[in-house]
Amino acid sequence: MNTATLSDVQNFMDRITATPERTPGRFLVYGDGGLGKTSWAAYSRNPIFCMSRGETGLETLINSGQISPTPSISLEKWEETEQFVDWLLNERHDYGTLVFDAINGFEHMLYEHVCNKDYGGVWTGGKDSFMSWYQGHRHATTYWSAFFDKLDELRKNRNMSIILLCHQQVTNYDNPEGADYHRIIPDMYKDQYHLVKKWCDAVLHFSFLTETKEDSRGKVKGLGGQSRVCYTERKAAFDAKNRYGLPSMFSLGDSAQEGWNNFVNLFKKGKEGK
Repeated sequence: MNTATLSDVQNFMDRITATPERTPGRFLVYGDGGLGKTSWAAYSRNPIFCMSRGETGLETLINSGQISPTPSISLEKWEETEQFVDWLLNERHDYGTLVFDAINGFEHMLYEHVCNKDYGGVWTGGKDSFMSWYQGHRHATTYWSAFFDKLDELRKNRNMSIILLCHQQVTNYDNPEGADYHRIIPDMYKDQYHLVKKWCDAVLHFSFLTETKEDSRGKVKGLGGQSRVCYTERKAAFDAKNRYGLPSMFSLGDSAQEGWNNFVNLFKKGKEGK
C-alpha cells in the first residue's frame, strides 16, 4: 500500500489556495436572428471573429456601416478551426476576445470531421454509420471536450475571453416534476450543449420583451415588442445561467454599444459583490 510522503504533503500544501487565479470569461450568447448578438460581441475587447461556413452576419453589418471594420476569419472545415486556435496560442497578436459566430455552425463542421475520420464518411445506412442511434454525435463529444480544453489554454496563456454566439431552437422539455412543456434553448445537439453549458461561466439569452394584451373575449394576444433584453437566469421558457452575480434581466438598450456597456457595468458590479 502506497502512503503519502512528507514531500507529497508539502506539495499538496503548496497547491492549496483560497484566491484562485483570475482568467478571462467564457460566454455563450444565444437568441433569434436580428437581436444584435454579432454587433454586441463586436464591442468586446480587441475581438477576432471566427466565422463558420456560410455565416455572413458580421460582413453584412460592416458593409452596411452598422459596426466598424472588425478582424475576422471564415473557416470551412473543423481541421482549420483547430489550426487557427493553435495559431492564436503560438503566434504574436494583440487580440483579446475570440468570438465564434456561430458555434452551432462549428458543431456541424465537427460532425463532418468525425463522420469522415471515424465512420468512413458514412452518414446513414447501417449500425456503423454516423447517424445510427446518434452514436456519431455522442462520439463527437470527446473532440468537443478537447477543443474546449484548448480554448482554456487561450484564456490562461494569452489572456483571451471566449464568446460563443449561437442560434436558438424551441424544444420539448421532459419535465420530471409535472407536465412537459416547450422551452427555448441553444440550437445544438443535447450532449454538446450540456458540455458547453457546464464549461461556460455565463449562458446569456437575448430576446425581445414581449407585450401582451387581453381582448374582449379574455384571450391574450402577443403584440410584439421592440425592447431588447438579456436574460441571465434559467426560467421555464428558456435556459440561462451566470456565475457573475448579474441581475436576472438587463436592457440591451437602443444600440449594440449601449448593450455592451450595460453588460460590462453590471459585470464589474457583480465581480465586486455589489
